[in-house]
Amino acid sequence: MPYQLDQTEMLKTLKTSEKELAEHLAVHKGNIEMFAEQITEGAFPAFSVVRQHDDLVHIEDWVQNARNKFQHLIVVGMGGSSLGGMVLSGFSSPAKGTKPTLHFINNPDPVVIDTLCRDLPLKDTGILAISKSGGTIETLLVTGLILDAFRAHDVSARGRAWAVTESSMTPLAQLVQGQGGHLLRHDPKIGGRYSVFSNVGLLPGVIAGIDGRQLRKGAQHVLSEFCHNPSKSLATVHALGANQALREGYRSEVLMPYGQQLSLLADWWAQIWAESLGKDSRGTTPIKAVGSTDQHSQLQLYADGPNDKLYTFVTFAEKRAQTRILSGTMASLASKPELNGLSAGRLLQAQAHATAASLAAGGRPVRMITLEDRSNYSFGALLMHMMLTTVVAGIMWRVDPFDQPAVEDSKRRTTELLKA
Repeated sequence: MPYQLDQTEMLKTLKTSEKELAEHLAVHKGNIEMFAEQITEGAFPAFSVVRQHDDLVHIEDWVQNARNKFQHLIVVGMGGSSLGGMVLSGFSSPAKGTKPTLHFINNPDPVVIDTLCRDLPLKDTGILAISKSGGTIETLLVTGLILDAFRAHDVSARGRAWAVTESSMTPLAQLVQGQGGHLLRHDPKIGGRYSVFSNVGLLPGVIAGIDGRQLRKGAQHVLSEFCHNPSKSLATVHALGANQALREGYRSEVLMPYGQQLSLLADWWAQIWAESLGKDSRGTTPIKAVGSTDQHSQLQLYADGPNDKLYTFVTFAEKRAQTRILSGTMASLASKPELNGLSAGRLLQAQAHATAASLAAGGRPVRMITLEDRSNYSFGALLMHMMLTTVVAGIMWRVDPFDQPAVEDSKRRTTELLKA
């Protein structure tokens, strides 16, 4: 596998045996296997899309066109409509000079909008607005404001504005096309938070340098393993661990990836976990952290505060040769001989394992995910793992991981206030 999951310390802390986990699995095995069968039959396009190749040609053509035309691309989307592209863009390592530069707007902040409209060369700027329903009020407002800015500068939306939505009849499609822009189809069967492998995530992701083909191949590896034997899948094992922690009273989970390349993983995971599983007074609260940054801000609480959280660390195996290691001269000047020959990657790896060990020694439940390398293939595998884990946890907690009924109430109340 492109990654490993180690729950040994967690199970020790929870005093849980493999036999006990097997008993809990037996209760839900039939429904988990049914979900795997439905994926195989194509009932869940958010998962089966990783087996497709034809759409990648269209995505790559669109990206090449955008690179040829624009210096900047504004991506407008709320929640999962932007988080997929953001997590992919954060992971990518684009070549120097890669364009266009991406600007994500996932919050209708007037300062951000005003700054972009004022400072960007609008004639060299495109906009990609994403909303499955096409009715998300923030997306409509922000997109309209940017289109207004184009008009004010005599910049045509034709060939520079796209709406990614489920039909030509949605408000977003009408808005963009009404200004001469274009429609890209959002699969109506793929929810925003599960859309990272579709054009929703891949259009900005590939712009940023992600290899969409390798990303999907890694995801397909994990999906095939799950569908072949769902009970033995690491995603199911992961969900069983979360279920056991909840049974023992741990109602929050901290996801702490190490390194800037993984910093947005926790944001993406927090949304898919919270919105999928927080229903009917069930679920656990996701908490975002980034190592080593939050060792200097949150770790005191985790190590010495309430023992009510499950901790999941994500790190790299760091088997590759490091391009930069500290010289003996610098280590000597700093009076730190242990830094001689040390790379930043090795330091992060050591910090992740040391912090996990420290928490475990303090009786905190800790588990570790280790990516074999920094490839798009491995990252795609991890994202698919987390998507599958979320759905399997929903099966165990008897909630529908694909809806978000409470969110709709907030949207309705917002509309009522604006009409008042």
